[in-house]
Amino acid sequence: MLAKKLLAGEPLADGLRFEVGNIVEAPSSTTHDLAILKAVIQVLSREEAVKTIRNTYASLNSGGRILISGVGILNDDRVSPLEAVFYDLTFMNLYPEGASYTRREYRYWLSEAGFVDIAFEVLPSGSQLISARKT
Repeated sequence: MLAKKLLAGEPLADGLRFEVGNIVEAPSSTTHDLAILKAVIQVLSREEAVKTIRNTYASLNSGGRILISGVGILNDDRVSPLEAVFYDLTFMNLYPEGASYTRREYRYWLSEAGFVDIAFEVLPSGSQLISARKT
């Protein structure tokens, strides 16, 4: 498992639990307080993105949070930020149905799944971060 190897030796790594699975196909076998989807949604089709967000909701404890991060999150105008537009072209060429999705699409998918307190922010690296909470 790559994540476990990458985090080995990091502070608090001993307190982390890892589970192998396919979040597109099914929720986690256990529930969690936090789910981090880093550069995941952008490589999926719209249908897979919706299933992934719903399965993530089912994988969280009440009050748990989802964090979605990546450079391929478009503003609703679909032409900014420029880096996300560039990645949209890249995703379309690398992944059969991948794409940069808009903030409006994320907000809709998250709220339809049951998430609340949906927020967007730009990290110092330029990546965008979407956070939401399970009711």
